[in-house]
Formats: sequence, structure tokens, C-alpha cells
Amino acid sequence: SRVAGFVRRTDSSGPGLLFLVVLAGLAYAIAGAIPGMNALLLAVGLGAVVANTVGIPSWAVRGVRWREVILEAGIVLLGARIAFGDL
Repeated sequence: SRVAGFVRRTDSSGPGLLFLVVLAGLAYAIAGAIPGMNALLLAVGLGAVVANTVGIPSWAVRGVRWREVILEAGIVLLGARIAFGDL
């Protein structure tokens, strides 16, 4: 059924999405401790460092594929925040 297929796809993406959430939380915590640091930019940098040094764990690959959608949404929201700040 459609619901079972959706649950199966979502379930297999869960560990990778959790991995992204943990990295984002780490970036947010570090950015909060450093005045003027942007959490989104720090998360992108942290993700690049992890991917190019340690690599993406095999259990996280399916969920990490969502990074493009999440990154695009973050950039749009960051732009909206800056635009509303100028008003």
C-alpha cells in the first residue's frame, strides 16, 4: 500500500536525518557561543569537513540525501530573515 511504502522510505531515511539534526544542533550550539557567527554557514562548513574527512556513515546515506532540500530551505529562510530585517 502507499502508506506502507511511505513508512518504509521514511524509516530508512531516519538515521541519516537524525545525523543531520545532530550536526545542525552542534553548529547551532557553537554559533550561539561565538558572537556574530551564523549557524547555517557553520553547519554547511561542518558538513563539508565531516564529509571530506570522516565520510558519511553507510547507515546515514539515505537520510543525508535530504541535505539538498534542507539546505535550500535554510538559505531561503535566511534570505527571508535578512529581507524582513531591512524593512
